[in-house]
Amino acid sequence: MRKVNRRNIGLDNWRAILVIVGVCHHAAINSDGWWQLVGVASHKFRMEAFFAISGITAAYTIRNRDVETWLTKRLFSLLIPTIFAGIFLNIPTGIINTFSSQARIGQDISFPDHISFPILHLWFMPVIVFCSAVLAFLLKFPNTLLLIENSTSTLFAEASSLKRYFSLLFAVWMFGFLALLIDMLLAHICFLLSDANRSVKVLAYLFSATAGRTPYYLIFYMLGWSALRYPAMYKAISSHNKFSAFIVSSGIFILILSYMQFGDIIYPYRIDNFSNFYVLYNNAVKLFMAPCCVFLIIFSVNHMKDTIVYSKNISDASYSIYIVHILIISLIDLSFGSFGIGTSYRYASTSVISILSSYLIHVRIVKKYPAMSYLINGKGEFSKIFMKLPNNAVQI
Repeated sequence: MRKVNRRNIGLDNWRAILVIVGVCHHAAINSDGWWQLVGVASHKFRMEAFFAISGITAAYTIRNRDVETWLTKRLFSLLIPTIFAGIFLNIPTGIINTFSSQARIGQDISFPDHISFPILHLWFMPVIVFCSAVLAFLLKFPNTLLLIENSTSTLFAEASSLKRYFSLLFAVWMFGFLALLIDMLLAHICFLLSDANRSVKVLAYLFSATAGRTPYYLIFYMLGWSALRYPAMYKAISSHNKFSAFIVSSGIFILILSYMQFGDIIYPYRIDNFSNFYVLYNNAVKLFMAPCCVFLIIFSVNHMKDTIVYSKNISDASYSIYIVHILIISLIDLSFGSFGIGTSYRYASTSVISILSSYLIHVRIVKKYPAMSYLINGKGEFSKIFMKLPNNAVQI
């Protein structure tokens, strides 16, 4: 099988896996007990892997078009769904979640006023835009890119495979640590501005939730891009898969042990655990696991020979599933909470129903109607969809 075909199969498989893991992750938010580990474990690698896959896709698609055309198309395909879903899906989702939480703990029901509602789970879309803009800048100014290439080639050419691997791993750890410090600093500044006027709070939150996270996820985006562009980088990434697997397994063991000892301290959505220790602990475990997990995923993209069942269908519908599922989960959680359904049945049912419902929405609505495909998936052209002339119109 040709390497390009294997890469396409690998990308489809991993898009399908990551979108399913994302749904299961969000379904675990309101779960208890061991089901929390689903949310915890996936939170330590899922988005890093997604950005690496996005970087591979960028390297794969940018070859056949100029940088400006690629960036413009990428910009609209990401921002249109973000704006539409932020207004018409995420705000209702935030309101439902607030009502559900208030009812669960016995508070008086009050209309929520929260600045994060338009963003929620779609914070990564603007971050991909920022990452794409950085890549376009590097490609537009080849001298900068050439400097990076020469430095990388010199480092990898004079080192053994073991030294190349650990040099890359420690570089990702070091720059990832610095990037996470920036993210934590901006989040703390956002917290300090909680008493400021609403406009300042909104701007601070939006900047922290998007631009503040860009340096960290840019590392993995460029890692995926460079792995496809430079054979030396790919060899460094894939040269010691057994050690990468050992690091990932050790991270999972640490999570399980920490959960047994500290309980909710490792869960990323327990507001009462938002302390300095909580943030440092979770970022440390994430930074420990994520690079090696991404290394293994990048390696597997080029070595998957068979398509996982329905992965092509789920991959094609991944945008729709990920954008729509959060509202469905909120509605299911509100309904199940009213009936007092147990945790295990509740979690399994929420995950399965959310995936199936989101997929059906894609097939029956998004894929069928060009306007919805434009608003949810960012596919198509505005003028051709919304400004189509009637058959008997006279064009001037």
